[in-house]
Amino acid sequence: MLSYFPYAPATIVLLCLTSGISFYALRDEYFRDRLVLIPYDVRLDHSYWRWFTSGFVHGGPVHLFLNMLTLWFFGPLLEYELGTGWFLLLYSAGLIAGSAGTHFRYRNDSSYPGTLGASGAISGIVLGVVVTNPSLGLSLPGLTLIHSSLSLPAWIVAGIFLILSLFFMIRQNDSQKMNHDAHVWGAITGFILAFALEPGSIQHLISTM
Repeated sequence: MLSYFPYAPATIVLLCLTSGISFYALRDEYFRDRLVLIPYDVRLDHSYWRWFTSGFVHGGPVHLFLNMLTLWFFGPLLEYELGTGWFLLLYSAGLIAGSAGTHFRYRNDSSYPGTLGASGAISGIVLGVVVTNPSLGLSLPGLTLIHSSLSLPAWIVAGIFLILSLFFMIRQNDSQKMNHDAHVWGAITGFILAFALEPGSIQHLISTM
């Protein structure tokens, strides 16, 4: 997938911009707090721009690394296939959908600490790649330990991801730091938009399954 990087200017900009803002926010707590999505506060002061800005700050280096690594692998391919404009639309829609789902769930909960990270957008990108490349082989953690060539079709991996995310979203509690709402709503948005942008992928996905 890295061979598509020369055709993926938006992916490169997102990687650099998100990494730069996130690292700065880790050093400046006041700056970070101005960008984080806190649904209860947003409901009161109507700062809905946090739905978007929260995707450019992360909870720590590991959180940032995992999201950017996923974008590094999947972003260039999807941007090459959809074009830069549509790719940015899908990325933004996944980010906002993930934030909106979180907001409407916790908007009346003053104890909810807030959420941050690009997980909604990244989930949308991954599901977009699955739609346009359903036969793409992806490996789950642990499979390569059994054998280096073991992998599963992308649509199966996506199905496992969605089922697990839905399960944990339903069971979400205050002790869980991972925002599964963002994963679910971002993934669903990416899935629907990719189908809308690439209608022929429906038949391809059905034939693959």
